[in-house]
Amino acid sequence: MKKMKRLLVVAAIFALSLLAASSGAGGTSAEEPLKLTLQEAVEIALKNNPAIGLSELAVEKASLKKEQIEYRERKAEEAAEEFKDLMRKIREQETQITAPEGSTQEGNISGNSSTEGFTEMGYPNIPMPGDFEYEYSMELGKKAADMELKLAQLGVEAAKRNIRFGVEAAYYAALSARDKVEIARESLERAKEMERIAKALYENGSATKKDLLDAQVKVSTAEAELKKAEVEMEKAYIDLKKLLKLDMARQIELSESSEFKAVEKNVELEQLLAKARENRIDLVQAREQLELARLDFDMTKKVYPSNTFHYKEKEYALKQAELNYQDVESKIEQEVRKAYLDYTAVSANLPILEKSLEMAEESYRIAKLSYEAGLIRSVDLSQAEEAVKQVRLQKAGAIYAYNLAALYLDNVIYMSISK
Repeated sequence: MKKMKRLLVVAAIFALSLLAASSGAGGTSAEEPLKLTLQEAVEIALKNNPAIGLSELAVEKASLKKEQIEYRERKAEEAAEEFKDLMRKIREQETQITAPEGSTQEGNISGNSSTEGFTEMGYPNIPMPGDFEYEYSMELGKKAADMELKLAQLGVEAAKRNIRFGVEAAYYAALSARDKVEIARESLERAKEMERIAKALYENGSATKKDLLDAQVKVSTAEAELKKAEVEMEKAYIDLKKLLKLDMARQIELSESSEFKAVEKNVELEQLLAKARENRIDLVQAREQLELARLDFDMTKKVYPSNTFHYKEKEYALKQAELNYQDVESKIEQEVRKAYLDYTAVSANLPILEKSLEMAEESYRIAKLSYEAGLIRSVDLSQAEEAVKQVRLQKAGAIYAYNLAALYLDNVIYMSISK
């Protein structure tokens, strides 16, 4: 009995050991950060975002609508052919019948080619090929269906581009936040070095107590700024994970270079404007609506004189579509020009900041040597260190602004972008 109890205890301990090992291994795996390049982040977002499925569903619905109109057109044409065959048979029968003198029966029957004949012969009195109402509704219906399908197809690419833009912007923001953490960490290391020097000078009587206290305050301030930068980085990572539909508790690691470089782009304003006029989905929609309104008016004026209400209504609708197209075109040109100016402005700042950072770092190096030699005050060294930190932050901000401006410029020719 005791032996059996011992076996049960050993088995329980063994099972608990396995469970602990399993949970420990699982915990380690869960804590491993997900490494992401920019391209990998975009691919994950495109895979997980439901907006693409919805836009593809819109294409299917538009295709079905077009097929329905084409089906109606075929059926109407088949009914018209049936009617023609029926009338031909009636005429053949009439030729075999001698009508009473002065009778107009043959003319009434043979001349009946409108929808009235359909009613007399048992067909429903509906617009058929050759009638204005039929041609009007069918032509406008086909044009509207074509427009809807074209916009739905463009909407799929627009949805993908919108997702890609959002992820790239968030990724750049996360990189910028990470760079600021590194800048804050480097500033803290310099502050600790300044404290070490101040302490050594204080101990040999070359510095005052105030100098040491100032250095210690500098360290505390740098630690607080590092903590703040880390919080901002975590918030930027959360924003990125939200776009990727990842678990907010999942750790991620950005695989791009710590100090991401701006890629030079050679762009011409007129080329950008031409591409925008061709590719902007809002302008394509306005153009399609204008063509639909023009078709509506052209068909209406064939049967309605210019002094009728129906004619005026369609004429006003055409003018409204023309004005809307011009307004959208003007808005797009405004957005493209502003994006181009933003891009050229931020690109001009980078060479200046490169030189400024070089000068600031050299000034700090000299100030550090001078402070160690007792030639300058601690406040002068602190100012030199602060200058290095600020220029590095400005450079990181300029690179982020440059990449964001380049991203805007790439996308403004396809869609409207809210800043």
